[in-house]
Amino acid sequence: MPKTVAFRVLNIVFLLSSQVFMYCTESLSLLCESNVPLVNPYVRGNLVLPAMGKAYVDRTQSYMGMITETLDNSCYRAFVSRGYEWGGNAWPDRIDYQHFSKQISDIS
Repeated sequence: MPKTVAFRVLNIVFLLSSQVFMYCTESLSLLCESNVPLVNPYVRGNLVLPAMGKAYVDRTQSYMGMITETLDNSCYRAFVSRGYEWGGNAWPDRIDYQHFSKQISDIS
């Protein structure tokens, strides 16, 4: 049976009021998060979410659904080859292994 990973694509909207324009980077991005957070946890310092994902922070091991920064990983390759940034290496202060995003200005 082939290994597959499901994705949910989030539609991002931003609000504009007459006095305040607030947005985050993701409000002007396409954002995809894999639906396998256990093996692709969010890591910030000692915080790992979900907590049971601590066993999967070590990316030298391979598990079904795990996204790794290698071109033989079909999920990583599919998004990065289309210009998406991967949360596994996008920020200096946190790791979000299930996160891929692409700025709208980069979309053609």
